[in-house]
Amino acid sequence: MTLRTAHVTLQSIDKSIHRIGWHFVSAAGIRMRGIMRSRLSTIVPRPTVAGLSVAATAEAKSYRSFSRPTSCVVFLVLFTLVAAGCAGSAGSQAQGTVDPDGTFVYAYPITVSRLDPHRASISQDGTTLFPAYDRLVHLAPDGELIPGLAESWEFSADGTTLTMKLRRGVTFHDGATFDARAATMNLERAKNVEGSSVTTDIASIESVEIVDDYTIQVNLSKPDVSVIGALADRAGIQVSPRALEEGVNLDEKMVGAGPFKMVSHTAGATTVFTRFDDYWGDPAKVETLEIRVISDQVARLNALRTGQVDATTIGANQVRQVKNDPTLELKLNTELQYYYIVQNRSRAKQDDVRVRRAMVHALDRQSICETIFFGYCEVTDQPFPPGYYAYNDSIPDVLYEYNPDKARRLLEQAGATNLDISFLVPAGLPTYPEVAQAIQAQ
Repeated sequence: MTLRTAHVTLQSIDKSIHRIGWHFVSAAGIRMRGIMRSRLSTIVPRPTVAGLSVAATAEAKSYRSFSRPTSCVVFLVLFTLVAAGCAGSAGSQAQGTVDPDGTFVYAYPITVSRLDPHRASISQDGTTLFPAYDRLVHLAPDGELIPGLAESWEFSADGTTLTMKLRRGVTFHDGATFDARAATMNLERAKNVEGSSVTTDIASIESVEIVDDYTIQVNLSKPDVSVIGALADRAGIQVSPRALEEGVNLDEKMVGAGPFKMVSHTAGATTVFTRFDDYWGDPAKVETLEIRVISDQVARLNALRTGQVDATTIGANQVRQVKNDPTLELKLNTELQYYYIVQNRSRAKQDDVRVRRAMVHALDRQSICETIFFGYCEVTDQPFPPGYYAYNDSIPDVLYEYNPDKARRLLEQAGATNLDISFLVPAGLPTYPEVAQAIQAQ
């Protein structure tokens, strides 16, 4: 079971609330028809909006095993729950104004795994990486891939050559210039550096050639349009070529071309940034950004109430108390954060589509929405919600309804009665054990 990647973009800071807009993308997926669909992150990557981009999900490092007679695919779209302080927050100003020299403090539950962007091991690391590091491609709020440090791109007729025109006038935090040489160095590093966590995202890239100072040619081993999406993710992050040549320890210092420049980092505690005045896009709305790690959701909400932080994520079970607090504002948006099970179709019985379909029909996903997420989720068999650019309105949102009798019939037809399947669950992520236990009990 794997959590969808989720991202938050600070688009504007209004009054003392520091208004936050949330946009989400996917990391891996499965078709409800039993056909595996992997690495959607290479198709629909992380967003970026000039100002501040940070990510918001949780980390999976330990696993717990569950077993039951018939396990089922979980496919739930969740809603983002963000609380922001209306008064008294750290760095806040009088209602209706924003201090461009102020500080925005965001409480986040997970510390970054590594500061090295090409070696950082979890998608949630973007929370800390993206303020400092810009990428070749950006993602619009509706999921459309748009120019970032690459102003335009074009595939050859056979789809095996990608030509990218690069943005001029971009400066890294150490004064180095972004150009074709820098982009080539970074793509080669992302693919080949020891310990790279993004190698598979750009596995189709065979080589990168410099055409001119601001044009690169990416040679692919096969047609792969998804590589554009990968370049809006960590694989497309651009590190200063000077820092790379000088051997700067990127696990200690971020040297990018993003809207914020790193000031300090204390693992498991805080990362502090200051506005980078030479950023090529719209300037950051505040002078200082602080990402503060607070793992406990009660502690995060208390920190918001006492003015220690300006915004934080909350649990669905905290919605009522936030709504009843006049000093707080709740932001609710749809996110592409999914709960689901990835099945091993090379195993006996699971290689039968009837068994996989039975698993879906046997699971009451709506009850999980109501009991675990307090209704702040939707059952769906589409990976994207209505209004998203990739949403397909010709396909029903729910293809496989809850129907235990149908599930039993399918299992009988497949000769898979009394089937027992074990699966791994990220024990360190919020709600994952609860979802797994609900599946086990049904």
